[in-house]
Amino acid sequence: MDESITQILQEITILGPEQIVCRLLDHLDNGVDNGRLRIALAKAYKQFGSASQSREFLKTIVEPDLLLESREMLNSLYPSKSIEIPKATSLPKSPISPTGPRVICTAASAWYFPQLINLIGSLHKHCLQHIGKIVVYDLGMLPQQVDYLSGLAGVKVKMAPRFAPHAMSWSAWKGWVLRDCAENETDGAMLYLDAGNEVRSDLSNIFNMIECQGYLLFDCGSQLNRDGASDIVYQHFDLDRATDTSLLIHSGI
Repeated sequence: MDESITQILQEITILGPEQIVCRLLDHLDNGVDNGRLRIALAKAYKQFGSASQSREFLKTIVEPDLLLESREMLNSLYPSKSIEIPKATSLPKSPISPTGPRVICTAASAWYFPQLINLIGSLHKHCLQHIGKIVVYDLGMLPQQVDYLSGLAGVKVKMAPRFAPHAMSWSAWKGWVLRDCAENETDGAMLYLDAGNEVRSDLSNIFNMIECQGYLLFDCGSQLNRDGASDIVYQHFDLDRATDTSLLIHSGI
């Protein structure tokens, strides 16, 4: 690991995790981008109490010598399971809505491949006959993972561009993915699902609502923005955390 990064991590008990995160992000912004730096950021965010942000950095690690370490860290944050999916050569003909076929949109990196397989398996089990295709955006998967996906019924794999240093870690890719899928993959209803989701029933009612209203958004119930956002966010936008009662929107669905 770069000596300056090692020194920063050694100072975590003195500076505190919030300052450590800022120092490490400065390195990233200045062009120092590698797996070791991202693991360091994941560790710092974990100490900062942000498991979700720690996960976002871990799932972008692609260096072979770091995969085991990052996978162990990721599993300690969010244990997951996967299921086997029978391979198929064709997708059963699905009903077409008046505005076009129904499409599932998702995305994953190499680390989220087990969760992605679980999602696709749940879609195959519950609603394959009701959707036109499953579009999977490649956020850094291994070639053999892409090859496997290409052999699954109804799955189309597309590469997402590497257009910004923070694109993978802070979900900046998500806006591009949603627009590309809506504009280029369907004339009808599209439902985005994070790879970590699991479908447990037919999605026809959800697609019916999308087709009726033109959109469907999910909030996080009673979870407030102030419970998930850091002080840095409130300071940057000059907002008062104490009086903020706005709710989070569930960007995973």
